[in-house]
Amino acid sequence: MTQRHKEGLHFAFRIPVERLKDFKGISAEEKLRWLEEARDFVARFVPPEKLALWRRVARQNPGG
Repeated sequence: MTQRHKEGLHFAFRIPVERLKDFKGISAEEKLRWLEEARDFVARFVPPEKLALWRRVARQNPGG
């Protein structure tokens, strides 16, 4: 296995339809506030090494 393959992040995230329907009813401003709070949380609690890995992988796979 190559180093690049080892560093890849492969995961799936499933959201129940009910949660999606709840999110649909939220205003754009509330969605943005939620996104900013999530970003701040990640920046505060995820180790810098892990953030760097995520950024490297995101640059390698810009479309997901």
